[in-house]
Amino acid sequence: MSTALRHGEIVHLDRQHTAVVAGRAPVAELPDFFQQAYGSVFEALAQAGVEPMSPPMAYYPSEPGDVVDVEAGVIVGEEFTARGEVVPSHVPGGRTVVATHEGPYDTLEVTYRSVLEELDDAGLTRREVGVWEEYLTDPDSEPDPNRWRTRLHIPIG
Repeated sequence: MSTALRHGEIVHLDRQHTAVVAGRAPVAELPDFFQQAYGSVFEALAQAGVEPMSPPMAYYPSEPGDVVDVEAGVIVGEEFTARGEVVPSHVPGGRTVVATHEGPYDTLEVTYRSVLEELDDAGLTRREVGVWEEYLTDPDSEPDPNRWRTRLHIPIG
């Protein structure tokens, strides 16, 4: 069952397995980190005969600052066996706000702020676990950043 919000909906998600490259990078270097990480993840999945269950995603286990901890990869159907730098991880389950951001990545903060303000107005709080993003649009296929779509996942209490 889901509950609609102005900027998304509240759903219950199961904990999901991921295959990721984990790292720590300055925000300005995230595009390079993602490009390298996704290449490694998709190569490791192909070698293992594992199909991704999501578009490319990034999990941020802690509050981002100028430097962020990040896991870049995809959701997979079962625990992934590590292959080089590609390791198993997961995204948390439970009540989660799912919202879609349309536009360039550097404006994601606007959508996050809108969702968090709406949660605050509703008396709901964010859980002390990370957020994750699924990148629904491939920038190589869609050069116009105003048409990019990113699905946000914000766990709530």
